[in-house]
Order: sequence, then structure tokens, then C-alpha cells
Amino acid sequence: MVTDARFSDLRVLRWTDRIKDSLDGKRVGPIRANLDLTNLCNDNCPWCEPLQFRKETIADRKHTIETATAIEVLTDLADMGCKTVNFSGGGEPLVHTDFGQILRFAVRQGMRTWVVTNGFYLDKWLPDLEYAHHVRISLDASNEAEHREMHGSKEGSFEKVCQNIRALCKRRDKLRRSPARPEVGIAYIVADCNSDADSFGNLLAFAEDAGVDFIHFRPLSEETPQRFTEDWEDVMRVIDGFRPAFKGVQFFPMSKRWKDVFHQREFDRCYSSETIAVIAANGEVNPCCDRRDLSFGSVYEQRFKDIWLGARHQRMADLIAPALCTRCLQCGYNRAVQNYVVENQALPELM
Repeated sequence: MVTDARFSDLRVLRWTDRIKDSLDGKRVGPIRANLDLTNLCNDNCPWCEPLQFRKETIADRKHTIETATAIEVLTDLADMGCKTVNFSGGGEPLVHTDFGQILRFAVRQGMRTWVVTNGFYLDKWLPDLEYAHHVRISLDASNEAEHREMHGSKEGSFEKVCQNIRALCKRRDKLRRSPARPEVGIAYIVADCNSDADSFGNLLAFAEDAGVDFIHFRPLSEETPQRFTEDWEDVMRVIDGFRPAFKGVQFFPMSKRWKDVFHQREFDRCYSSETIAVIAANGEVNPCCDRRDLSFGSVYEQRFKDIWLGARHQRMADLIAPALCTRCLQCGYNRAVQNYVVENQALPELM
């Protein structure tokens, strides 16, 4: 199977010093952060990870982070040496009325930016997206019918998203920057309804023709009507079989975030809660996207920097027992820290 460095567990070796400082009890800034701009979304994906949390914040009218607060959080993240900020999470980030302003500010602070979007509003923000480093569109379908089943979307949404992807790639190419930016990717979650060879072939043909840089495929892990019941190893072989026909786009079938999120706990601590920040759209700082029930504090009550470096964060992170979590979306990162930083398993192979 073809892999890419961005998906390798060995990435944690880039941040060994900071992770070790955290393990030694030193208070360090986050390596990367997920900043949820809003929990509102134009789609209605049945398998959306924070669905209940989103519903509660929408009911309480605490669904969108204030622009001034988002700017303040980004200022703190940059001051603390955060390398990357992801605009994704709770809902559709491009729904935020000041998305462009917030994205540009993050870039000016020297942080790499990832935008994870369903793609419906790309056309509204094309001039601002020129500043992003990476834009990944959660397409999860190769045609209108699949898109409606996977996203609960309205008729015509799939075609509009595809047009938007083409427009983004065309605008990127006109910038003539090297390396090209933003990098444009497609995420494709594989379920029973979109897993036949024709679906994969049609998607790859579209992506190559549109000028997309990469696609990553992963199986649906949630138990929903769109469940995934096939053997993923067999599906990956089918996807890999398209490589001779589609050499103009990179694609990566990945096993991460499938069954491992439910049973893989080969690590002693929740290392991610101490080194990766998740700031929810309601202002709460959470350990991860799944543990919205735990809050280290609210950025509406304290500066992010004070929350992250405070005693409450350390105390609550220490109390997280990975084996008791229903699901662990950061199991790959936690396993990598355990194997390559704590136990030093990678060094003999790299020397």
C-alpha cells in the first residue's frame, strides 16, 4: 500500500523535544490545534462525530465562536509556538461569517492552516482560501445519490461541490506559486453505499481532471445506517488497483480511524490531551473531539494560554484513562508517542 509522510505515525519524532518536556511535567504549548469556528452546518451527515454536542450548542445558541475570541485564541497559540491550526471540527467552518478574516489572521501569525470543509461554500471564500496551506473537502461520494445518503444533503449539492473544487484548483494554478498553494485534497469515507469499484473509479477520474492533489480513503467507523461491513483490506486492494490508470492524483487508502478507535489502547496516557489543543465553537477547551464532556476551561472566561498552562488542565489530563474512553480518535497519535518517544522504538531503524 502507498503511504505518505503526512499520515505516518513517525511524524511525532518532529516534536520529540516538546513531547518529552510535557512528559517531564513542564508546561508547554500545543503542537497543533483544532479550532472549531461553528457547530452550524448545511449538511446533515448521519455519522457526524459530535452530532449530539452540536445539537445541544445550537439549542443553547452557543454554536459559533465570536470573531474577537477566535483572534485572541490564535494570538495565544502563535505565542506558544503552535505549528498548525485546523479549522474543522463541530460544523462547517465556512459558515462562519468572518471565516476569511480568521483564516488570514492565522496565516499572518506564521501557523500552517488546514481547512476541512464539505465544500458547499468554497465559492464564497475563494480569495481568502488562497492564503490557506491545505484545503480538504469531505466529499465522501462519487455521485449525487451517494452524496445525499452520506451527507443528508439537498438535491444539487454534489454538483455544486464538484464545481467549487474545480474552481478552487483553477484559481490555485493561476497563482503560479511553488509549491502550489493551497494544496487541495478530498476525503472519502467508505461505507456500504459508496464502496464499489465504479464509485472509486469515477471519483478518481473527477479528481484527476479537476487538478486535485490527493485523496485519502478511510472506512466508516461509526455504526449508522451507512455502516461499513466489508473487509477493508480487500477494499484497499481494489483502490490500489487503480494506480496504473490514475497517475495524476495521489491517493491513500488508510486503516486509521476504523476498528482501532474502539479497541486500540496500547498506550498508558492520553498524550494528545497534553500536546494537541481542541477549542470548541462554544468556547470550551476539550481533550479531543470525542470528549466534549470534559472541559479544561472556557476561552470566554480565561485566556487560552492561561487555561492550557493552568493546573486544571494538567490535573484533568492526568485523570483521563484511555481504556475507559468509548472511542479514541487520537489512538494513532497516542500509540506513536508511546512507541517512538516514550519507548524509543524507532531510533534503531532510523540510524
